[in-house]
This record gives sequence, C-alpha cells and structure tokens, in this order.
Amino acid sequence: MNQVNQSTLQSNQIIATIKKYTQMLAQNPEAPEIHFNLGNLYAQKEQWQKSIKHYRKAIKIDPKLIDAYRNIAKVYLKIGNEIEAANFWYKGIKLEPGEEKIEQYLGLGNTFRSQKQYSKAVDCYRQAIQIQPDLISAYHALAKVLNIQGKHKQIISIYRQGIQKNQQSPQFHLALAQALAAQNKWQKASNRFRLALDLDSSIATGYYHWGYVLSQMEKWQKAKNCYQKAIEIKPEYWEAYYYLGLIFQKLKKWQQAKDCHEKVVDLNTGFVSGYLQLALVYQQLEAYNLALDCCNKALSIAPESSPLEDQVIAIYQKTLDNHLKLNPALCSQFNKEFVSGYLDLALVYRRLKKYKFALQCCNQSLELTPECSPLKEKVIATYQQTLDQYPKLTPNLYYQFGNLLRKKSYFKDAIIAYQKTIKINPDFVAAHINIQYTSIAPKQLSQHIDFYRQIVKQNPELAIAWGNLGDALTEQNNIQEAISCYRKSCYQQAIDSHPELAQLKWKEAKESGPDFIIVGAEKCGTTALYQYLNNHSQILLPHKKELNFFWRKYDYGIDWYLAHFPSITDKENFITGEATPNYIRSALAAQRIKQHFPNTKLILLLRNPVDRAISWHYHKLNTGYVKEDLETAILTEIKNLENLTEEEIVNSVYFKLDSLLSSLYIYKVKVWLELFDREQILILKSEDFYSNPAQTMEQVYDFLGLPNHSLKQYPKINGGAYNPADEKIRTILRDYFEPYNQQLEEYLGMKFNWS
Repeated sequence: MNQVNQSTLQSNQIIATIKKYTQMLAQNPEAPEIHFNLGNLYAQKEQWQKSIKHYRKAIKIDPKLIDAYRNIAKVYLKIGNEIEAANFWYKGIKLEPGEEKIEQYLGLGNTFRSQKQYSKAVDCYRQAIQIQPDLISAYHALAKVLNIQGKHKQIISIYRQGIQKNQQSPQFHLALAQALAAQNKWQKASNRFRLALDLDSSIATGYYHWGYVLSQMEKWQKAKNCYQKAIEIKPEYWEAYYYLGLIFQKLKKWQQAKDCHEKVVDLNTGFVSGYLQLALVYQQLEAYNLALDCCNKALSIAPESSPLEDQVIAIYQKTLDNHLKLNPALCSQFNKEFVSGYLDLALVYRRLKKYKFALQCCNQSLELTPECSPLKEKVIATYQQTLDQYPKLTPNLYYQFGNLLRKKSYFKDAIIAYQKTIKINPDFVAAHINIQYTSIAPKQLSQHIDFYRQIVKQNPELAIAWGNLGDALTEQNNIQEAISCYRKSCYQQAIDSHPELAQLKWKEAKESGPDFIIVGAEKCGTTALYQYLNNHSQILLPHKKELNFFWRKYDYGIDWYLAHFPSITDKENFITGEATPNYIRSALAAQRIKQHFPNTKLILLLRNPVDRAISWHYHKLNTGYVKEDLETAILTEIKNLENLTEEEIVNSVYFKLDSLLSSLYIYKVKVWLELFDREQILILKSEDFYSNPAQTMEQVYDFLGLPNHSLKQYPKINGGAYNPADEKIRTILRDYFEPYNQQLEEYLGMKFNWS
C-alpha cells in the first residue's frame, strides 16, 4: 500500500482521503498501514490527538513500524510534550540504530536526563560517542549521568576509553584527572594532570585544578607554583588568585595572602568568600577597619538564609569583638542556644543599619523563646521595633512575622501582625486567610471587629474583608449582622469574577443547599481542588474554604450557613459548594448533611496515610497547635489509640495529637457510605490528583454535571514546608497503617497501592 504524500494533499483531498481510509479501516481494523496513514492525515490537519491515537494503534499492531515512531514523536513535539516525543523517538532508533545524527542522540540524552530516565540517557550518550569518539562533550554528558547514579568507577572507565581513542588530546587527560580527583585519588589525578599539561602547557584551568589536587596532598609549594602558572596564562583568573591566597594563609604569609584576596575582590565584586578571607587576613595584619569594611560588603551580598550567610555572621562577630571592643558579656552570650545572644546581635545589626540581618536574628530569637520565658515580650518588642525602623517595609515582612508568632502559639500578637499587613495592603489575601485560621481571644474580639469595620468602610468592594467581619461578628454572637456581612461578601466576590451578574436581580437570601461539599480529608489536596473549582465559570464559592458548619458551628442555624453562598446559585446556571475536610472525621456532620441536604454531592480525597499523617503533624506544628516533634507525637498517639475501641475511633473527631486518627480512613469513610448512595460520593486518590490534576478535574466536573474547564497551569497550593521524615518513622507508620489500608481497599473495591 502506497503511503500518502501528506505535503501535496489539499484540505478537501485530505478530508476525502480520511473518509476513504476510515471506510477501509472498518473492513480491516487491524491493518497497521491504514492506521499509520490516518495518523499522517490527521497530523496534516493538525488534529493531533486523533493523529496520536492512530499512530499508537499502528505501533500496537506492528511494533516494528519504524516510521510510526518517528512521526508520533514529531506530533508530540508539535504539542510541546517533549517527554513522550523523546520516548517514541528512542524506541524508533532502538529498532533501527545508526540512522540518527549525533545531535539527535545528544538531544535525546539531555531530555532523558532532565526527566531522570538515566538508563536511556546513558544509552543515547554512548551512541553519540560511538558515532564520534572524539566528542568530549558527549563524554562529559555521560559522566554527569553516571555521577548522578553513583557509578563513579564507570566515569573513570569511559574517560580511559576516550583516551585510548584520543591519546594526544589533553582535554581527555584533563577530564580523567578531574574524575580521579573527584574520588580523592589524588596521586593518580596529579600524574594525569602532568600528562595533560605536557601535551598542552597553555591550559590555565589544567594548572588550576592540578593546584587544587596538590593542595589536598598538602604539597603547598607545588600547588602554589600551579596557581601562579594558571595566573601567568590567564591574568584575570580570580579563582586561581583565591586558592593561591588560601595557600599563603596556610603558610602564614599574610601580606602575600592580602595581595591575592584584594585581587580576587577586585576581579569579582560579588564573591562573598573573597571578602571573608580578606577580612580574616586583615585581622591578622590588625587592619580592623578594613576587615570590618570587608564584612559589611560580604553582608550586603551574601544569599539570605544560607550556610555562607552563617559564615559571614561568625566572621563579622569576630571582627566586631576585636575592633569595636564590644562588652565581653555580649560575646559570651552569643550562642545559638540562647535567645539573648540573638537579640543583642539584632541590635548590633540595627545600629549598623543592616535591617535584613537584624530581622533574621529576631526570627531566631523568637523561634527559641519558650512560651513561658520572661524574654517573650522583649523578643516581640525587639522584632516590632526592627520592623518599625526598616527603611523599605513591606507587608510581607509583617506577614512573615505573623506566621512566626502563630507557629509559637502567640495568637494575639499574630492577629496584630496580620492586621498591620492588611493596613499596608488591604488586598494581601494571604493575611486575611491566615486570620481565618488563627484563634482570636475574646478580649481581642472587639478590637478585631473595629479593625474590619474600618477596612470595609475604606474598601467596600473587598469581599474577603466582609466575610472575615462576618466571622468576627459570629464569634461575638451577632448573628444577624454576620449574615448580612456574608451576603455582601458573596455578592461582591461573585461580581468580581462575573461582572455581568451585577445586572441581574438577586434574591436576598439563598434557599437551596450547596450542590457539593468536599468533606475530606485534610492535607490531601482539598485546598488545591477548591481553588481549581473556583476557576470554573459556573461555580461560585463562599468567601473562605472551610465553613465548619456541620461540625462546630451548627448551632448558628441554617440561615447563617446558607448566607455564605451566593443566592444567585439558586438559578440553574450556577452551582456552589464548600470544602471542610474536617467533616470526614465526624459521624454527626455526616448525619446533619443527610438530614438537611440529602442530595448534595460529596467529594472525598484520600492520600497515602503515611504522607498525610506526617503532613498533618507539621501543619499543626507550624500553626502553633502542637509542640511535640514528629517521632514523639507519632509514638504517643499509637499508644493512645491502643486504648480506644473501634466505636470510640469512629466517633472521635479531634484530639491534640490526631495525625494517625484522621488517617484511619476505613473507620471514617464507612459512616458516609452507610448514609449516602455510593454514586453520590466521588472518592479520589490524592496521588492521582497531584500527578495529573487536569484528568482529575475533568472527572470532578463530570461528577458535578459541568462541562470540563482545563487550566493552562495547575499550581501547587497549600503545600507544607518541612524536612523529609526519618525512614524509621515512615516504617513505623507503614506497618501501622497496612492492615487498615487493606480493609479500606476491600471495602471500597478500589486499589490505592500505598506503600
């Protein structure tokens, strides 16, 4: 069968030919050539998904149809899917190697490396080397992948192979020398550098790296000679000056070291370590003013929150001790374990107008201050004074202050910090949201209500502010005014996203219940799901995610609850809903939803309980609701759960330590499935949502009876920030949850494959 010449067909011819091949396909559905030609035709029409479908079918029928691999790879490139393109191209060349150009092998190798498909990357780079054995860049690319894989001996082996084919190339000898040095084989590396530089004595980098190797061997004079040779070849080689300076410091030749490091910072004004070493040399020469100048310069350019910044602080402190003759008591107090040391250093930074570093010291002091410490008020006051003096004060600085206070359970002070954030920028949404999740003491409530009354007076179109005012009034038990605020918030938020709705007549109060509720579970992606839903043109949501009505706020009444939803959603064109992931814990919440809104659709996200438990612990830790470290919290809760019956677990909603309790899905899900019809509940696997949000959202919209609404991007939302848990803890959790996970899979008839 002749293949279709796509480039010469006109549009009407293509359509006719597609029809012809479609008819042929009906008679012979397993003919790979027909699928292949249809793939070509649809590609000509730029109907990419149909083209992909037929190419895949052709390959499935005839796995040796090489042109189909190449063509589908080109289609994937057209739609920007480089990963799939690379995979199909790779399969094609494995069937018929040697047909590709070296650039294609290198490009495929780079793509596979970026996607961590290391074995394929290695294969591609080796093919490139086979085509062109003298291409050093291919060897380097292969070495990078082998290094990632920890196959260090193979790196040495490939460079040795390269030398066999390129014995007179100094670049290959240098590459082998550096590979040997990377494995601390100093003598072999030194010998290889000598061979390379015998072949070409003009390579400055060769002398530079050889000097480093000799330094590791403590052959200071030879190392010095290498660095000096590198500088002779390349006078602007600031790295060589730097290490030459270090050698002079090792030899205690301070004047020569000074000359080298002065040259370093002259050639590279942004090199922090150059200023630091120069400061140390100036101290040895008792030139304290110059040393302090170097420290100040280093402070101004050091990356924030980096190990290098810690080094700057230490050297700066030493310089101040020697030059400024600070109070000896201050020096003895400067210790990472003591709050007072950080407070004093913050004052030093403020005096030097280094406010960024002063705030870092304030952060550290606040982190270390126990709740019962008499220094607590002083720490908060110092932090506040530093912010007040900050020359370029931003709302984000107050916001970060509030987050740190909340983490320490200083909720009153956190609220004040968030309020100051909002005063500077009323549209700072994150501060409004954090207020929603921060406890407000009764004594602070009146002030907080006054604050939000002023905000909405000045910003009457700020929907979230009306909602937060409603929350505060609710806490004051001023329910009718709260309802009015919620309705204003709903209306304003709706017309912000849909201006045309302002032209319609709105009912004063919503009458029907929510169309859907995301009932759980916490730290399983409910915030992201809620935010993605907010992008749909037919979904109008409340001013905040978690209403908690059916659990904690039921006594405020149905009118209070319905006031959170836009009344316009009683029309058929729109739907509304909420997301309170705590609901899954509460059998009572399930019963109340069934009583009031029996037809509401329910959405449930379930995440690997090991990951969920860890994430939930750190969420509570970072918001000031627990103080225990992860291991203590997990082991304590395991012991606590041993004393609970199954009925107690089912009916337990909240404990201080409840990371495991809220991850025992089998006990919580059963309640909901016994009350509601199975088709009324959509259960999603969080890992699927994270890996393919577009597909999951399409499933959600189908469940809600809405047309799909895909987004260009699905940003990560509300992700926790914490270090990975120790494998010991993960093993304990895996063993603990395994039987419960098995029960859940059997009960739901779903496979989660959690491990």
